[in-house]
Amino acid sequence: MSSPPTSTLIPSLLQTSKSALQTGQALCTRAHARSLQSASWAVEALAKDARARWGREACERMLREAEGIVVALGGRRGRVLEEIRRWDIMRDEATEALDSQLDRLSQVGVPRGMWAARSGEEEGVDPFDEDGSQGDAEDAGGEDGLLVRSGLRDGSGERKGTDKGREAGERSRRNLRDFVDEREVDELMDRMEQDRTVLDEALRSPDVPTPHALTSAIAHLRGSLPPPRPSHTHTIHALLAQQEELTSTMSIALESLTLHYEQMQHAASDVRAGIALEREDVDVLVRDTQEVGPILEELELATGQVEQVGERLREAGKVQGGQVLDAACEGLENLRKGMQDLAGHIAHIEETTTAVLPMLNAHLAGVNSLQAHFGEVERAYEQLVLELARRGAAKARAERLIEELEMQLEGWYAEESREREAFLEETGEWLPPGLCPAVGDAPERWVVRALEGGGGGGLARHALEGT
Repeated sequence: MSSPPTSTLIPSLLQTSKSALQTGQALCTRAHARSLQSASWAVEALAKDARARWGREACERMLREAEGIVVALGGRRGRVLEEIRRWDIMRDEATEALDSQLDRLSQVGVPRGMWAARSGEEEGVDPFDEDGSQGDAEDAGGEDGLLVRSGLRDGSGERKGTDKGREAGERSRRNLRDFVDEREVDELMDRMEQDRTVLDEALRSPDVPTPHALTSAIAHLRGSLPPPRPSHTHTIHALLAQQEELTSTMSIALESLTLHYEQMQHAASDVRAGIALEREDVDVLVRDTQEVGPILEELELATGQVEQVGERLREAGKVQGGQVLDAACEGLENLRKGMQDLAGHIAHIEETTTAVLPMLNAHLAGVNSLQAHFGEVERAYEQLVLELARRGAAKARAERLIEELEMQLEGWYAEESREREAFLEETGEWLPPGLCPAVGDAPERWVVRALEGGGGGGLARHALEGT
């Protein structure tokens, strides 16, 4: 079979080469556009990957720092609360000791004989009646401090005691507590309760989160973070390198198509100019034109691969977790505000405690002083009972001595009377009248009595009498 003439073969080959070049250019243009888009996707993917990794690491670091701050704030708050708790324990111990001391006083009965130990004093008079009148005290009904209240406060701040005022019939039964003034106790308890309430007000903070609540929020935020995963940076760089290799291959193929088209243009120009082509040159042109098809197939395959790489880069850019990190950042901001509120609240508690605690300690010292004072009252009463018993025994000894002396004086009187009678019987008639007329008088009679103005004349006799 003979070959077509050169005049018709060359234009046909030229048209085939031109069409192949146009197709190759279109494929390369499409691949180039996709490579540009892929580069944008790669940058976006790298940015999202870095944000996901670095954002999670930053959140973890901030959560660790926040956890340390919350622990420190909790420690400060715990130290203040422990200081207040220790004071409450000391307050309870001191008030219980004072209440027990007052209870012991109320269990010590005072004999009726002690109420008005000196002559002329009225029995049953309230020792703390400022008007000095029992009737006025009863009419006052316990107001204005005329009737002294007893009892302390229990843990809830309520009064445990009742008024110590007695009706007239109850005045015959009195105990040692009736003789002590407890108004200072009530006033001290009122002041201490008011100052303690200041601490309660400072501790009350319904809008401020507690350290436990902040710790729970930190744990929740940590659990909401996306799980750590390997970086996509290496994969993205590998895809970009693959795309670069593909575009380089396509560029070489397009250069081959362009060179072949230029050769065909020169050949067509020679044919139109009447220049005869060598058979060997025509065979080369035909063979090169036959290779255009495989080159186009290679370009189409490379273009498809470039598009596949672009899709993979686009998928890599769809990194999940951005919204989660945004929510975590919002949670961190709320956590920061909560820690700031808690820090301010704890600073207020510390300042208030520093200012109020010395006053509360002074109140405790006052409670202990009152408890010691009432203890001394109890001890003094015990010594009083012993002293009165001693005085009673001393007076009894004195009375026995007086009784013995009176008996001796009576014996002396009888003996002296007999001696005088015997003298007068024997000698009296011989004495001249008017000589020592007193010789006939009876002996003196002696009486032993206490001196006027002596203290405790009736004290020992009546003070220890029962009620």
